[in-house]
Amino acid sequence: MSTYFIGDVHGCYKQLENLLDKVKFNALMDTIWLTGDLVHRGPNSIEVLSFIHSLGKSTKIVLGNHDIQFIKNNYCSNIDKIRYLVHWLRHQSLIQIDEERKIFMVHAGVIPQWNINNVIQYAHDIELQLRGNNFKNFLKSIYNKKNNTTLNELNFNIQVFTKIRYCFSDGKLDINREYHQKIERKNSYSFLSSPWFNFHGPIRKKYNIIFGHWSALMGRGLPSGIYGLDTGCCWGGYLTMLRWEDKKIFRVPGIKNK
Repeated sequence: MSTYFIGDVHGCYKQLENLLDKVKFNALMDTIWLTGDLVHRGPNSIEVLSFIHSLGKSTKIVLGNHDIQFIKNNYCSNIDKIRYLVHWLRHQSLIQIDEERKIFMVHAGVIPQWNINNVIQYAHDIELQLRGNNFKNFLKSIYNKKNNTTLNELNFNIQVFTKIRYCFSDGKLDINREYHQKIERKNSYSFLSSPWFNFHGPIRKKYNIIFGHWSALMGRGLPSGIYGLDTGCCWGGYLTMLRWEDKKIFRVPGIKNK
């Protein structure tokens, strides 16, 4: 009986299949947790969604920004199977928590000001919107391009759960800074932003955090108890899996770059 955590699949169904075969995954005994972004970029998004759905209670997922974009793009589909998968995705979670093992999984990350009660409430509020009758209007409003200080609370929180990489010590997002960008003039910022996991907030202190979203990290340079599992499967990298019981990492090659 094993618990496996898998990074962003991004429609790479064959790689997901190969990875599960590699560990002889047994849906009757084992459980897989997926860090979100099941879809887009790779060639087989529908196959990935269908397969994960078919596993039922053997899986736990969190929604990533691409999964939410998939809902937004396909809720009016005239294909029954796609509409059904959209409905299923709308009823998935933003976070997963295992209190016994102190595991917290989210697609992108959290800000240091949040405690576990905050994230449960904030995720619940977003999930209610996605599952409610007014979900179409909610989808139109999210991922506003304006500066994050002007965003309403729901929009800000969904940005954090699904898109955060860098933030400032006060919890404001630095959504314009990319991984390879170098800040040459430190005086251009009153405080430099940093990867969210470098701040010692309440969740980091009490939980092992598992996330995806940030393929450029390739799982490297992370603090103890922080596991970044997106290793760029759709960019020619790898699809990565962590077996929780012994912390062993498994990988299969991703899609070859053309």
